Amino acid sequence: MTISDHALRRMNERVTVFNYKSALSFVKGEMRGADPRYAVTKEGRTRARYVINGIVYIVDVTSLEKKTLVTVFLESEKEEWEK
Repeated sequence: MTISDHALRRMNERVTVFNYKSALSFVKGEMRGADPRYAVTKEGRTRARYVINGIVYIVDVTSLEKKTLVTVFLESEKEEWEK
């Protein structure tokens, strides 16, 4: 898994301050064994939405060997992710 620059910025704004390595470790730990709420394919990209401990993770799962965390926000920001 990789983390986009955008996702790392959002984690630092909304969750806590992380460097890349600690953010990757945190996300992998949170997502271990988790199932996405759902996945959407649009324009050839498949993105899955995970909601874990009040945090929404949007992950590009187009390639299961190379997942990418695209963005992160709090579940309480529901209006933002329902658009």
